[in-house]
Amino acid sequence: MTFAADLSTEILRHLSSTQDASGYDELRFGKMKLKRRIENGINRLARRTGRSWLRTASISHFLEQLEGEDEKLSALYEALADDASKELLLRLFAYRALGFQHVRLPLATEEYRRKRKQLGKLFTGEEIRDIPSLGMQLRRCRLHELGAPIEMFGLLAGLECVFSVKQYEYEGEHGRLAAGAGDVVIDAGGCWGDTALYFADRVGPEGHVFVFEFIPSNLTILRENLALNPELEGRIQVVDRPVWDQSGVELSFEDKGPASRVSLDSSPERDGVTQTLSIDDLVAQEKLERVDFIKMDVEGAEPWALRGARETIRRFRPTLAISVYHSIGDFGEVYRIIADICPEYRFTLGHATMHQEETVLFAEAR
Repeated sequence: MTFAADLSTEILRHLSSTQDASGYDELRFGKMKLKRRIENGINRLARRTGRSWLRTASISHFLEQLEGEDEKLSALYEALADDASKELLLRLFAYRALGFQHVRLPLATEEYRRKRKQLGKLFTGEEIRDIPSLGMQLRRCRLHELGAPIEMFGLLAGLECVFSVKQYEYEGEHGRLAAGAGDVVIDAGGCWGDTALYFADRVGPEGHVFVFEFIPSNLTILRENLALNPELEGRIQVVDRPVWDQSGVELSFEDKGPASRVSLDSSPERDGVTQTLSIDDLVAQEKLERVDFIKMDVEGAEPWALRGARETIRRFRPTLAISVYHSIGDFGEVYRIIADICPEYRFTLGHATMHQEETVLFAEAR
């Protein structure tokens, strides 16, 4: 079977089913709006009456996004090293085609919701930090009950992915992938410091974490969170530049917290400008003798960041955990770049939410 045939089968399998609203993530997207509630009602009616115009429109939009991506996506599908990863890729794409009304992702369970409620109790509510650009507040929480000796300001959705679901770990038939004791980790896209602290705890006193983060408002919270954890802070070095394929490139940026993006476009709507630093140049500047683990979540800039890490990947063959959910094109493009740099990598796929965000492509040198 081919990727096209398997995906067609997967979409058809879900097309005739209608899920209830429990697959909708209110924590991430807020209360369901009238338009979405009406869509749900139409979907249920369409199933009973045999009409499918709404679903056809959704699939057509999805197929437009696949235009020109078939070869790279087929190559990724064939390269995935276990059945669980292949099945997850098909399920994720069926979800993108049909939505939560028809497709349940693996975490859309009562057990997941129960754990989320328990995690919510870790937020003390006594202290908050305002994020005016996002119109939201971060609350202080203690993560000790999750096995992480960490206290920080954050959002439930983000901390859930990192510390409860363990977004940057993978366990499958070929073993477990995760940062370990003594590792040197590069954390590209640090935001408020949750992943940097997670990795610092994982690598222990003999390890070290380099975290790329340059958005001013993110840096303010990140540095405060590091200061709240003095034992871990000494293992973390902040790199206040955006990661890119070359150093010294001037980029403009939008300050949107975890959704901040960089661009070569200097339109007046941007919030500021900054200069890039590649991972290869960071490794050279710091005279690093090894890099063991690279994580990236840089809002669609992952292909550029990977191209700027070619020599590091070839030389050290670190485990990679690269976000691919920002666009359908990223799935195949990120795979292609890594495979071109180092053909010996083994690929698996992980996902950390009940919606389409937070998919991570893992690559392990064989």
